Amino acid sequence: MTLLEAVGVSPTLEIRIADGSNRALPKAVPEDLNRLIATSLQRRPDVQAAFARLQADKNGIAAARAEFMPKVALVGNVNRNIGSLSVEDTRFDQRSTIRVNQPNANLMIGLSFPIYDGGLRDARLQSAMAQVGAAEQEMAQLQNTAAREVVVAYDLLRTSLAGYAAASELTTAAQTTYDAAVDYYKQGLGTITDVSIAQTALLQAKVAKATAYSDTLVAAASLAFATGTLTNRNAVNRF
Repeated sequence: MTLLEAVGVSPTLEIRIADGSNRALPKAVPEDLNRLIATSLQRRPDVQAAFARLQADKNGIAAARAEFMPKVALVGNVNRNIGSLSVEDTRFDQRSTIRVNQPNANLMIGLSFPIYDGGLRDARLQSAMAQVGAAEQEMAQLQNTAAREVVVAYDLLRTSLAGYAAASELTTAAQTTYDAAVDYYKQGLGTITDVSIAQTALLQAKVAKATAYSDTLVAAASLAFATGTLTNRNAVNRF
């Protein structure tokens, strides 16, 4: 219910869990840490959003500085006058016609330059520069946070893989011990107590291996989230 509420879907939605028990795990993290940090800073949505805000604020500085420059306006107009006028004198039975077909064109150049604004332009420029400074600090903080999250998730996955490898070796050894105890018991060289103890150790080793396997998958998902793989549709999941 908590997961469905966090996702924002219907509480009656049925969740189907994929079986990943047969998924083979690598012996080590399949990518270098420094490369993961570099790619995550380019892929994470929060870092991308902060970068977009920084660029917008820098454009605000350019706009504020443009207010100090004179504004030049160039306006052109092209037209043509076409018409005719007829005058008739009935006394002399005469008609006079005047026709007009004359093109016209004009070009105007305007220049405006504010001489005094009471420091308004300077205030706008200082405000824009302050916004850029705040955006740069936010960007740096997000990058440091993202890098720290990647490092923590990377170390967790690396440790989980090492734990799974150790648990696998322990399970193999426990299985060998159990098989040997059963053989000794069948041959009359061992007791049922030895078999029970070996069976308990084998069960504990299998539980430890299953737990290490689950922890490794959780760590891989955490690393994929920290690097932006789970939150970026264009990213390819390699964990």
